This record gives sequence, C-alpha cells and structure tokens, in this order.
Amino acid sequence: MLSACTIIACNYFPFAKVLTESFLAHHPDGRFTVLLVDDERRAFSPGMAIDDRITWLRLGDIGLDTAEIARLAGIYDVTELATAVKPLLLRHLLSQGRQGVIYLDPDIRIFDSLTPLATLVAAHGIVLTPHTMKPYPRDDRQVDGYFVLSAGVYNLGFIAVSAAASAFLDWWWQVTRREALADLSHQMFTDQRWIDFVPSFYDHVILKDPGYNVAYWNLHGRELTRVGNRYLVDGVALRFFHFSGFDAARPGWLSSHQGERPRVLLEDRPVLAQLCQEYAAALRSAGLDPLDRRRYGWSISASGLHLTTRMRRLYRTALMESEAARGPEPPNPFDAANPHAFVDWLNAPPLDGPGRLSRFLYSIYRERLDLQIQFPDLTGRDADRLSDWVWRDSDLRENIPLELMPFSRPEARSGAARPNEGVAEDGSGIALLESMLPHLDAMTTLQEGAHGPLGSLRRVAQRVLFRVLRPYAFQQSQLHRQLIVALRQATVALRRQEHLHDSLDARVRELTEALLAAKREMRSPQAPSTKKEPITPNR
Repeated sequence: MLSACTIIACNYFPFAKVLTESFLAHHPDGRFTVLLVDDERRAFSPGMAIDDRITWLRLGDIGLDTAEIARLAGIYDVTELATAVKPLLLRHLLSQGRQGVIYLDPDIRIFDSLTPLATLVAAHGIVLTPHTMKPYPRDDRQVDGYFVLSAGVYNLGFIAVSAAASAFLDWWWQVTRREALADLSHQMFTDQRWIDFVPSFYDHVILKDPGYNVAYWNLHGRELTRVGNRYLVDGVALRFFHFSGFDAARPGWLSSHQGERPRVLLEDRPVLAQLCQEYAAALRSAGLDPLDRRRYGWSISASGLHLTTRMRRLYRTALMESEAARGPEPPNPFDAANPHAFVDWLNAPPLDGPGRLSRFLYSIYRERLDLQIQFPDLTGRDADRLSDWVWRDSDLRENIPLELMPFSRPEARSGAARPNEGVAEDGSGIALLESMLPHLDAMTTLQEGAHGPLGSLRRVAQRVLFRVLRPYAFQQSQLHRQLIVALRQATVALRRQEHLHDSLDARVRELTEALLAAKREMRSPQAPSTKKEPITPNR
C-alpha cells in the first residue's frame, strides 16, 4: 500500500484536492495525508466526502507544542513554514509503521502509477530527483544554470523516504527548524540547498526517469507527447507533473517563475498547453476561485499587524539569540493575551544599537549605505533627523506600517524647537509645517533675472515666457497662495488648540490609536481581506 502526503495552508486547498484525487485514482488502495499549517483551531472544513484513505493533520499532531508552533509561525512565511516542517511530517508518518512515504508539493498532479518508488525507497532509504538531467542552453533564456546554483541541485517538491532514513530526517529537521529561509542573498532557498549535502552524508538514490517531477525547469530537455489518453515524456509514462508557478487565471502561461524571457512557451508546445488547460479546469472544479480572499492564517499578528519579511527576520534573530542564552526571548506576534507586545518590541530600541531609534527602523538603516552617510550620528542629533526624513520620504513611508512610524520622544519635546536645515528636530507636525511655509512663499514668487554677463538676456527670456504662460501662471499662483493661507490658518489653529508640543503629541497619539483600532477592526476575521496572498511554496 503506497503512502503519500503534502503540506498546505488552508487557502491552497483546491490544489491539494486535485493532487489527492489524482493520487488515489492511480492508487485505489493507497493512503494520503494532508498537513494544514494554519489551522490549529481546526476551524477549516475540507468539504470533501469522507474517505478513510485521506488523513488531515495539524502542526500539533506531528510533535510540535503550542509555543514552538507560534515560534515557527513567527519566523517563517507560508513557503518557508511548509518546507520547514516537512521532515517532521515524514518522521511522524514513518513512526506509524509505514514502510515508505512519498512527499509531493500540492501543485503536482499524478498521471500514472508511482508504485516503482516503493521498490526504490525500500532499497535505498532516500529517493531524490534532480532539477535537470541535461545542461541548459547557453543563451539569454530563463531558467538557466544559475537557477540550479541558487535553488539547489534537487527539487524538494518530491522526496521519498523509508524508516532507514531516520538519521537523515533527524538531521534535516535540525537545520530546517530555524534555517529554512528563502534568502538567495545568503545562498538559502528554503529546504532545498540543505539537501545538496545528502549524497555526501547518507545512502540514497537519484531517480533519473524523465517521467518524474516534470516541470518548467527541465522541459528544455524533455519532450512531452500524448498517445490516446496517456501522456508520455521521452517515450515513457508521465508519472507526475509539477505545476510550480502555474496560475489558473492565466492558462496560456506555464509558470510565473520563468522570468521575463521564458525558455518554455505553451504556444510552441500544444500538448503541454492541453495539459495546462486540463489542470486549470480541474482546479476550478475543485473550488479554486480567483476572487477568494481567504488569507494565510499566520500572516497577521494578534494586534492586526501584517507581518513582513523584515519583521520575521528581526524576530528570528532575537529568538536565536535567546536560545543561545544571549538575550531574552522576543514577544511572539501571535500572543493573544498580550497582542501589542510584539509591536512595542519592534518600536523599542535595539540592544546593540542607538537608544533613540526603534529596532525596526534601525534594521532599515543598517541595510542602506545612503542613510548611514547622510545620518552618521544616531546617538546624537541625527536620530531625530532620520525620524523626520522617514516621514518625508514617501516611498519608504508607504512601506512602513503606521504602527511602526517614528513619533517625537519626550526628551525631544521638553525644549523649544531647534531648526535643522529647515526642518524642526522635535519632529512635531506644526514645527515642520512652519519651517516649510517660507519655502512655499518663495516658490510662488516669480524670481526675475540673474546676475552675471547673461543676466539681462535671462531677464528678457523670463519676461517673454511669463507673458506667454501668464494665464496659467496666474491660476497656479492663486492656487498656491490660497493653499499657503489655508496652511497658515491651520497652523495657528493647531497652536491654539494643542498648547505647544506636549499637547499636540498627545493628540497625535490619540488619533494614531484610533487609526490602529480601525485597522484591527478591518482586519478582523469578519472582514474579508482585499488581497489574496500567495501560499504555495515557490519552486
């Protein structure tokens, strides 16, 4: 009896359904297990007919306690988490007495029997498939050899193991527990690069049958054909196809991971195009809805903060420091008993950095040489200047959640505003506005002429252009002056209402809390998300 498994987040269920049904269609006496990584409360209902051959598991079922689940969910995004717990799932299934277990990514569909794998895994303990068995052409098409150098020699959308691989699974879990990162700058691609060590460490077999794990990364060296109702690859049976990066809403495109110059085009391969059309239809039949707004369950913190890679990396670094007894454990983002602790921790000064900048902003500063040159003294006046610059830089500001934007500190508010290059160092909105008004006044005044040998010529040219553009210039000037008057009136009104900086900051914080409360309400489970997040491992 063949046993297989996959790992998904709940919003990837249609893909898992297609995989499960295709596996059982070719292995009626087989067993299939689906691990849901974001459903510890068991709120998700698969909506499939009861089938004793299918088992649904959660992270708590495979040996993880509540605290460790929260840590893993804080460290990893969905792709990383799904790959990190793979060895745990395989070890759990083998512990139930199964002779061998096949892992398959959820974006795979089975087209023929996988029974030959049972013999291979019984003899070798570990079965792997390489990304490619033929060199890539030396051209400007994607993917190419650099893809394998960055992603790893073997594709971990498939692996088969037996009980003989127990030592390997133990080692694999030790590295993926904290090191299953998708970080190509550090030569890491979830779990795949670690498997490059397997040929040196453990007994194994590399399966070179072209019918297994067919995908966009190896179709340059494989020919897909169809005879009757069967698909063949280089004349042998297509066992399974890996639809990595496939979008059912774009069935004319094989994979979003091929880059701007894809090597494999469906328009050049009618059989492959038919295969993709059938897969898209199967996904829709399984319930895939492009308008479905279900989000990944670990994407939002207990306070409603959308977790980004930067936040997760900061959390992971601090967690590993605490596990090495070099600091306290950071607050977990999903602690419902203390939901704002994680945000407060991100806004707190870093232990190894300046005391006047949050650890979140300091992490941005450390990655940008331009900021380090412009604001070299973060222990002094440059800390406030940097905070003010964050508010004025629209590109950066729009990528920082409101909860993590810098606000003026008590020590900066205690004294009078100190102008610094036309910008108030205390960071208050009124002082900043007042410092800008003289510049706005100057910009709305026609500056006539210039000194020097060409001054007269420049004045003549200015007057000519002004007469030509006078109607438009007059309208713009009126608009600008009205805007400045309105801004001045607003400044005076705010000064009278807020009793200088302390009262103003209290008001700003009050409004911020109201905005954050509104955000939390909008992001509550009752309110649908407006953006569907990718949740499949990108392979």
